[in-house]
Amino acid sequence: MNKADKITVVILFILGVSLFFTPRLWQVEGGSVAVVEYRGKELLRIDMTINDSYDVQGDLGPVTVEVKDRKIRVSSEESPYHYCSMQGWVSYTSQPIICLPNGIEVRIISGESSGADTTIQ
Repeated sequence: MNKADKITVVILFILGVSLFFTPRLWQVEGGSVAVVEYRGKELLRIDMTINDSYDVQGDLGPVTVEVKDRKIRVSSEESPYHYCSMQGWVSYTSQPIICLPNGIEVRIISGESSGADTTIQ
């Protein structure tokens, strides 16, 4: 290995380590509102600053959504493998909770909605 090869290896190593840690920077933490949808239709809009639990009806039975310390989770549901509750606590806008057997989706949004998905200037 000559000097240029060693420099290339060091640069690639630094680039790889930095790319490993940067996805955490792209996530937005602390959304103020969570939306619970059933088959694409909004059922609940939950204030994330209030610790509480909410029940919604899914395809297979009731789904309990719990909010605590600005985090949200599905605490119990009726489904074959309980994938929804296994996802645990979520606090980032980029991490939805998808409960496919029940048709329920829980997403955290920033709470600041202009009514449009995209703005073009």
